Amino acid sequence: MKNIWLLLMALALVACNGQNTNNKSKRQDKIVTINGKRQFSDKDVETLVTNFIDAILARDYQKAITYFAPEYVSLQLGDFLDNRVNQFIGEYLWGQYTDALGNTHSVSPNLDNIVAIKLLSASAETDYYTATIEIKLDNGIKYTTELGISVEFVNSIETLTLYGAVG
Repeated sequence: MKNIWLLLMALALVACNGQNTNNKSKRQDKIVTINGKRQFSDKDVETLVTNFIDAILARDYQKAITYFAPEYVSLQLGDFLDNRVNQFIGEYLWGQYTDALGNTHSVSPNLDNIVAIKLLSASAETDYYTATIEIKLDNGIKYTTELGISVEFVNSIETLTLYGAVG
């Protein structure tokens, strides 16, 4: 019994010490940790939002949904909105604009009326990620809005996702 225990200990030591830590995968090299958490960069936020914008402008709304946190989609789109995709994304893109008379109006766009979306800024601070975009509608209305972004576990991996208000 003592020999088996010594053999197991020896194998454990060899396994731990035999790992070559200099041969990290490319994926591991791109991960920066702060306090044990993954820290995403401004460029990561920009990439997420640009991909989302491209899907909206291509009218590929099913693809656009893939950039949201899965549990957010399940709750908002599935439970609250009965799978009304246009409403789901339109409410996420909610914003305000000021008309020629100086009056402020709320807008939750019909996605088919969006003619342009421009990324104005992307920011990644520890545990706080945002992007500001400008949306132009076919009726000439132009407004800016800030997108909610969050880090969520997707398939057990910390993932940068779009995440909006719940309710």
